[in-house]
Amino acid sequence: MFNILPTNDIKIHTENSTCECNPKIIFENEEMIIIHNSYDGREFRERLIEEVERQFLRDDMIGIDDL
Repeated sequence: MFNILPTNDIKIHTENSTCECNPKIIFENEEMIIIHNSYDGREFRERLIEEVERQFLRDDMIGIDDL
């Protein structure tokens, strides 16, 4: 079993699948991998930034005059 934990989070994680952060559990090569969510919400900020960048690049590729 492997735990992937966020660094410098605002709360301590329990290194198991029942952590309060509601971790994602995947199985890879017969190993359980527990991917913990941060308590400070950094995943949401990261996803928002990625979406804004993706939208910006798409708009740039299409061109404003093409709309």
